[in-house]
Amino acid sequence: MVLRSRYRSTWGIPPGPGQSNWESRLREWKLHGYSGVELNLNFDGKLIENLENTRQFCDSEGLEIAVV
Repeated sequence: MVLRSRYRSTWGIPPGPGQSNWESRLREWKLHGYSGVELNLNFDGKLIENLENTRQFCDSEGLEIAVV
């Protein structure tokens, strides 16, 4: 059996304060059937803050993370 996973990139989507932009998008993408997200740790030349919160949110929503 072939299993296909779909990942959505966060490329070009600013995380927002406390990753609030990402949380709303991640929830929406999960409803659209995505298995996980591609997460770039460097946004606009800066390391993303509070990555632990993003990981916990993805875990709670059942989304996998692929770091690119």
